[in-house]
Amino acid sequence: METLTVKSHVGKDGVLKLELPVHSVDVDVDVVVVVSPVHEGVVNKNEGPAAGKWLRAHVHKTHGSIKDPTFVRPPQGEYEKREELVR
Repeated sequence: METLTVKSHVGKDGVLKLELPVHSVDVDVDVVVVVSPVHEGVVNKNEGPAAGKWLRAHVHKTHGSIKDPTFVRPPQGEYEKREELVR
């Protein structure tokens, strides 16, 4: 097992792109990524108390907005059968 530590930058699109030099070639590997902010106090705008307040406000705003008593959710169909993942 090889442990690599690199510093990188998350772009404005919220995507982290990594290129990691490894000593193995032409082999399958398992990759584990641990993301740790460089500066303490950096908060993801989609997490934390602010996100919770926005979500609660959105739910309260939309709850009961459909007044038609005949409105029902249509059948959703069946899930497609997929191949089982192999470990």
